[in-house]
Amino acid sequence: MEYLSDDSKAKKMLKTSAIMDFVTSAFYLAVSVAIIVIGATMINFKPEGEEAAEVLGSAIAGIFVILVGLIFVFFGALSLIFFIVSVSYGGTTLGLLKKPVDVIARRVRAIKVGAILGFIFAAALIIAGVAAAIGAPAAIALFLALAAITIASSIVNLKMVNAVEEEWRLELERRQEAGEYNI
Repeated sequence: MEYLSDDSKAKKMLKTSAIMDFVTSAFYLAVSVAIIVIGATMINFKPEGEEAAEVLGSAIAGIFVILVGLIFVFFGALSLIFFIVSVSYGGTTLGLLKKPVDVIARRVRAIKVGAILGFIFAAALIIAGVAAAIGAPAAIALFLALAAITIASSIVNLKMVNAVEEEWRLELERRQEAGEYNI
């Protein structure tokens, strides 16, 4: 068995991981737009009777929030582009479905590292959300949503990596039993 069979758990998990990667990228872009809208609202915030200094403070905070939103737009777009390229070239997830088991097993190691980094990034998002909530209370919900989907994506990717590694282990055992080569 050089390629994954249609009913293998690894193949199903690769498809699930691909879908999750796409959803995560799209969600990042959507939340990025929401963050920018919050920043724009803060800049235009001019309540009656508000002192000029406080209005200016809100505007400066709004500009900062918009910059944060633009950063997320950049990463979201980059993630989406990477996903599309990976489908064509087999860089990860969906693109790997076209590859032999040994190639998949080698390439998922990088995905495993990325998934672990995803948990660290999610923790940073939670901290950033709490910090941003001081100036824009709604921001914490957006940051927590980003953290939640990042964690979910990392969990799916780790399960996919485990399924692929198990599939490769079974393939190695089959080859050893068949005397194709010594492990």
